[in-house]
Amino acid sequence: MQTLGKHYILEICEADSKSLNDKEYILSSLREAITISNATLLEEIAIEFTPQGITAVCLLSESHMSIHTWPEKFYAAVDVFTCGDHTRPDLACNFLVNAFHSKSHNIKLIERGIQ
Repeated sequence: MQTLGKHYILEICEADSKSLNDKEYILSSLREAITISNATLLEEIAIEFTPQGITAVCLLSESHMSIHTWPEKFYAAVDVFTCGDHTRPDLACNFLVNAFHSKSHNIKLIERGIQ
């Protein structure tokens, strides 16, 4: 297979519920993760839900980074998908685990490409 990109599926568990419900903290953390991974931010959007929870998506030149949070469950689902050899999406995932003070996490890598 010709690998064109790496798609990390990250589950952040037992995390800090306050930061998982803070839109500005989430966007700031995603921006930092993008910088650390050497990706290029094009656009971002974040939506707050009632009574809690946030969905944020960052469009990258290399693809996307997204998060959906369940603060009441101390959980977030994260996608980090980048194309090209110059990015390090694994570093973005590690940063986000630490940024949300996760006590446990699960990460899966899917190599995207042409058969």
